[in-house]
Amino acid sequence: MKRLLTSILLVLLHLPQCMTQSVQYRVSSLPTQRLLPVANVRCIMQDSEGYMWYGTVGSGVCRDNGYQIDVFRSDNRNPTLLASNTVNCLAEDRRSGIWVGTREGVYRIDKSNYRVEPMLPDELGGRNVETLLCDSRGRMWIAAGNMVVQMDSAGQTVGRFPSQWKGAKADVTCMTEDLDGQIWMGQRRGGLCLFDESKRMFVEQPWDYGYSLAHILAGEHGLWIGTWDGGIVRYDKESGKCTVQTASLGSERKRQIVGFMRDSRQGLYWVTTMDNLYVYQEQDGNLQPFTQLPSISDGNKILDQLAEDRDGNVWVAGFVPNTFIVSPNINQTVRHEVRDMLRLTGYPLLADRVVADGGQYWIWQGRQGLVRYSTMSGAVSDAGGNRYEPCIEKCHDEEGIWVAERGTLLRLTANAAGTKQQTVATLDDKITCIRADQRQNVWVGTKTGLYRLALLGGRMTRMAECQKAVTHIAVGANDTYYYIAGGRELRGKDGIIGQPANYTALTMARDGTLWVATAQGDVFFLDGNRLVRHEQASDERGDGVKSLLTDDMGHLWVLSDQHVKEINPQNHAMRLIRSDDHFVCVNYFYQLEPVDGLHICIGGAGAFCILPSSPELNQMGQNRRHPVVTTIETDDTLRMVNHGERRVEVEPTATSLTLRLSTLEHLDADKVTFAYKIEGWNDGWIRLPQGVNTIHLSNLPKGEYTLTVRATDTHGSWGEATDCLVIRILPHWWQTWWARLLFVIALTSLLYGLWLLGHRIRQLRALQRKRKEIVLTEIELHPDELEASRIDNEFLQKAVQMVEKNIAESDYSVEQMSSDLCMSRMNLYRRLHSLTGQTPTEFMRDLRLKKAAQLLLSMPEAPINEIASKVGFSTPSYFSKCFKQMFGVLPSDYRSPKEPTSTSA
Repeated sequence: MKRLLTSILLVLLHLPQCMTQSVQYRVSSLPTQRLLPVANVRCIMQDSEGYMWYGTVGSGVCRDNGYQIDVFRSDNRNPTLLASNTVNCLAEDRRSGIWVGTREGVYRIDKSNYRVEPMLPDELGGRNVETLLCDSRGRMWIAAGNMVVQMDSAGQTVGRFPSQWKGAKADVTCMTEDLDGQIWMGQRRGGLCLFDESKRMFVEQPWDYGYSLAHILAGEHGLWIGTWDGGIVRYDKESGKCTVQTASLGSERKRQIVGFMRDSRQGLYWVTTMDNLYVYQEQDGNLQPFTQLPSISDGNKILDQLAEDRDGNVWVAGFVPNTFIVSPNINQTVRHEVRDMLRLTGYPLLADRVVADGGQYWIWQGRQGLVRYSTMSGAVSDAGGNRYEPCIEKCHDEEGIWVAERGTLLRLTANAAGTKQQTVATLDDKITCIRADQRQNVWVGTKTGLYRLALLGGRMTRMAECQKAVTHIAVGANDTYYYIAGGRELRGKDGIIGQPANYTALTMARDGTLWVATAQGDVFFLDGNRLVRHEQASDERGDGVKSLLTDDMGHLWVLSDQHVKEINPQNHAMRLIRSDDHFVCVNYFYQLEPVDGLHICIGGAGAFCILPSSPELNQMGQNRRHPVVTTIETDDTLRMVNHGERRVEVEPTATSLTLRLSTLEHLDADKVTFAYKIEGWNDGWIRLPQGVNTIHLSNLPKGEYTLTVRATDTHGSWGEATDCLVIRILPHWWQTWWARLLFVIALTSLLYGLWLLGHRIRQLRALQRKRKEIVLTEIELHPDELEASRIDNEFLQKAVQMVEKNIAESDYSVEQMSSDLCMSRMNLYRRLHSLTGQTPTEFMRDLRLKKAAQLLLSMPEAPINEIASKVGFSTPSYFSKCFKQMFGVLPSDYRSPKEPTSTSA
């Protein structure tokens, strides 16, 4: 109960500061403004996936993924995509289609393939479509001129309704669905109509205000209607009475309503008019100006329609200035610049230490020492200056703070007269550190030891002695204590713990866990007697940790020079506060101090901030956004990943593949970090630099690859790994199964052809051998038995005749034979060799020897030299040699072969 009352008091004390100095909303320009094809945006919408869509003036509709802009318009590449590139309105149907109302018809972008198709071209082609509405039943209402078309959830036209007022045609300007599911229509130079489901027509409703309707908002007790020239009215659906909201009146341009919406987080009414942006809050059924909106720009503005995203940010489409976003302070940060410090010192606030004490803060900073700051008046007063050491500490469960003046421990309290000082104890050594526990004890560190002062009784006990100054103390239950000595040693009751290091901070959690940090960015927790490094709390870049703190939720706060982490060690959920965050905005951080169990004070250069602990960190994963692949680029071809698409095919000719990722954090995309791995390609995580969302791949071989992506949120906390896409690299034609089959068939055919060729060659060689055998080995010459063609037979017969005719002529040569056969010597050679396998000389010699064999048998008494002369051999010895080579015996033996010698007894 005491903690609850303290929290309530803290909020009440902070309230004036919140209302006057703290920034409740921040205004930021459109992060992707420079990527838009034109500067002017008319309408904005966020779809169910989280993409932002912009309707532009003159350049079609754009899809924003936080990093890149995709444009749908008629241009030199798509000259007939849209009849008009000026977009008036946007809507999303139940089938994830984006409807685009233009000056010349309505179109639908099918997110399953991102094709743009004209809707109702015969009826709405050329008409100016001013409003689109998808109702709770999934029906689409399209208003163009004085006609309203109704289409069902399947995209079929189910009704066409004329717009009339008192018998005359009236153009439709706006439509809405109220909380009861009724469809309302507003007209230009007309009035208000309600759709009658039973009669299937729009029925005129009482409207006596006399101004054209521009926007209709459904409220719990009626309708809020923005008019042209008449400001805003509250409309009672039962009585038809209009209550003019005087806050919306004023100049002529202020009364001309351009955009009108109510946000879902704060319940504020946002209005763009012909001159500016106005915000109202509802009080007693009427709108009152909301004054906490920060300044946007000076002078009148040219603004258009409004939209709210899923984070509660309000997007304002603009011409002058360009489109901007107004974000609420969802972290409930209370920022104190302490501007009076500039008057007192000539420097902005440099808050080394800040201690909250009821409705005031004690601040110690190097150039001024100790001062006291009142949140009610904003004034800064001197509280002792540099008399006191910087080790100030809040008194536990009572007013005031503990301070040290050399070796004296004092208690300071504030009153109307100034600062009251009370001496509590005096030591013989300089006090370097003070820590108050929850057991009415004050722990004091000096240059030579550690002491405990019991407030009840005033007894001072020396707890430890050391030769180095005590710089940090952490105290737990049952007088468990730890301290850092000399910045190098971590000590406890039982002596030194772990190895010496550059220790910079120490804190003890409510569950007794000790946390310690170093100048190298490491954060450890004590497990038994062993220090274990906590990866998430430690700084991955090695930036030194300056301060540690734990809150009543068990969250660990880790402060470095330019960021603060709040970590839930139980589920590893985390948020990151940066020094340049809009609601913090300091040059760098100094120190963490507890305000109460659920609020933390962060001292910085330029301001100090009070932040509440984040209960969202106790519900891990609720606010995590899964990464998605938004576009795929292969070589020079870019295509968007379709809605729900989880599998893509890539042509084998693509040499490079570029994938673009997003978590659809449009305002803080530069704070998101991605890591990815591709199953089958790389096993480990590849981390992209912060703010980079592009994966470049090249020369992936054919096959399937699963892309898995992890991403941080805007605070740097990693989410779960997500299988985003299955990428199938198609095979080249020669890598397909049918190509392999053709290769096998071709190879088999080739081998079979080679076998046939070999077989044919073998047959031809056998035929040649047979011819030679027939022609040359037969004793009886029968050329007509050669198995050659008729022409070959004739040639061989003629060749044999020429040789036999001149067989006795020893000087009958090849030249003479070729002349007798009427052919050249070379042709004779080729012809005989192809038919017999012999040269002409060999052919003539073999015929002479075969003739000689015949004569040896027919003329047994003739001498050998006579036989040789008859067949053209000039010398008997050469004849005998050649004969033996051919027949294996001498001529004399051929004529009378020898009888084999008997070996029997």
